[in-house]
Amino acid sequence: MLLGPRLPTAPPGAVAPRVGGTVFTARCAPGGAVLWYAPWFAGEVTGPGVVTRSVGRWDVTAAPLRPLGTVPADGVVRVRLAGEGHQYVPERAVGCLPAGRLDAAVRALEGPVRLTAGGHDLTARLRPGRAGSAVLALPAVSGWGCSVDGGPPRAPGAFGGLLAVPLGPGATRLHCAYAPPGLAAGLVASGAGAGAVGAVAGAAAVRRRRPRTAPPTCPAHSTPLPK
Repeated sequence: MLLGPRLPTAPPGAVAPRVGGTVFTARCAPGGAVLWYAPWFAGEVTGPGVVTRSVGRWDVTAAPLRPLGTVPADGVVRVRLAGEGHQYVPERAVGCLPAGRLDAAVRALEGPVRLTAGGHDLTARLRPGRAGSAVLALPAVSGWGCSVDGGPPRAPGAFGGLLAVPLGPGATRLHCAYAPPGLAAGLVASGAGAGAVGAVAGAAAVRRRRPRTAPPTCPAHSTPLPK
């Protein structure tokens, strides 16, 4: 089901009589970046200084989040969508990003001092004074256990589909390891089965090595010869 406004087939004459299309208007902080996202829209998109086209494929990677220019000094942003036929756009197809906000957020995302990873585990030495949560670029699936500063392993949470581990104030070390769910029970069952097979094989070997009892033999009798 598609959610969002449905664009008319014919552009309203009062909106953009000369160039056609549908115009969306927003008010943002001057100097910020204007961003647009409508993955299934096919047509031309015009922003404050940028004109681009969208292919309108269902594969959303074909139409990523795109910049449409800079918010003008009056703070009024107009974005025109011009396409053919009935089309839909998301409820929040146009957005604004204040100047410097993204750079500040990236600078605040400080990684660990040192990170080592093996086949099924990883260890991170954190910067002093870290708090909040550590988000790992790993899918949040069952089987992970994480410990902070040598504490007991606990199942991590999830943030945007990724592993998230609460650190607490003053955390310095994070260790996470993965074991497929059911692995321990499977190893126990496999060990029990192997033990049973070994016992049966041992009993069979003992039976094969047991000496057989020789059949009874009649004692030899001698008859004296006549003289």
